[in-house]
Amino acid sequence: MSRAPRALSALVLVSAAILSTSFSLILEPRFLVQRLEVVTAAGHVVWTAPARAGEPFDLAFTHSSERCRWRHHYIIASDRSIRQTGSTFPCFGPGMPTASTDGSPISRTPDGYEVAAPLVLREIRMMNWRPAEVTLLWRGRTWPIGHWLPDYGRFAVRAR
Repeated sequence: MSRAPRALSALVLVSAAILSTSFSLILEPRFLVQRLEVVTAAGHVVWTAPARAGEPFDLAFTHSSERCRWRHHYIIASDRSIRQTGSTFPCFGPGMPTASTDGSPISRTPDGYEVAAPLVLREIRMMNWRPAEVTLLWRGRTWPIGHWLPDYGRFAVRAR
């Protein structure tokens, strides 16, 4: 057998191995492209973007009675659920949590109080209140979703 057919055979085998590895990586759940969406109670999508499993995001709003900024921390899961990991808030008063849902203590950080809140959600349901200035913090950007929704309008954030 001459060198050209052997080199071609080796090239074909290497290419097949690379393609096989690439397809298995693409089909692995953590690499699947999903969508993160903000949707009204009527089902109208007001914001959407491609997202990947494992990506974190936050929802922030001004608390109605304490008038301080809360941030809830989430991660998109491979099964298209949303995992809440915790919350951060700079003030402490009536109606604020006194313990984490997993039993760990509330800790004081430079950003305020931090509380663990390990929850698995199909979607995050909220009500918009314009003075709360609800925002989505994702990939280093802030999206003012509260401005896109009617006052007292119900909405959800979900992974699809």
